[in-house]
Amino acid sequence: MSAISGSGVSLLDSDRGTANDRFKTRCRSCFWGGLMLATAAHFAVFMFFPMLTAADLSFGVTEFEAIELPPEVEIPPPPEAIQRPAVPVVAQADLDEDITIAPTTFAENPVESNFQRRPGTARLASTTSPSSHPTPLDPG
Repeated sequence: MSAISGSGVSLLDSDRGTANDRFKTRCRSCFWGGLMLATAAHFAVFMFFPMLTAADLSFGVTEFEAIELPPEVEIPPPPEAIQRPAVPVVAQADLDEDITIAPTTFAENPVESNFQRRPGTARLASTTSPSSHPTPLDPG
């Protein structure tokens, strides 16, 4: 019984196998040849390359010097403790539950600006309706 692919070609035929099968059969012999070549190359490098040695860079100390220690080291006292902040306390005042924040608008509270434009710079033209395209520049 032979395996047949969807196109009707036998997958077990050695001459009509997949590219992967052809690669595996061809590379079995290439693997052993490459292994022998790498072994020979390493042998040649180790045998015919000049012997490497390290130079003697040792040095010796002939005399030790004694260090005189100070008579007594004075340790300063520890710093004073820092006072911690007070613990928050809940106020005992009775507040009316109907208190709300008044509505705030820009018309009642205009923004005061000390900003001055440099001469020659353009400012955006004011529009009252929102648009999805960029606002044209007003040269004045």
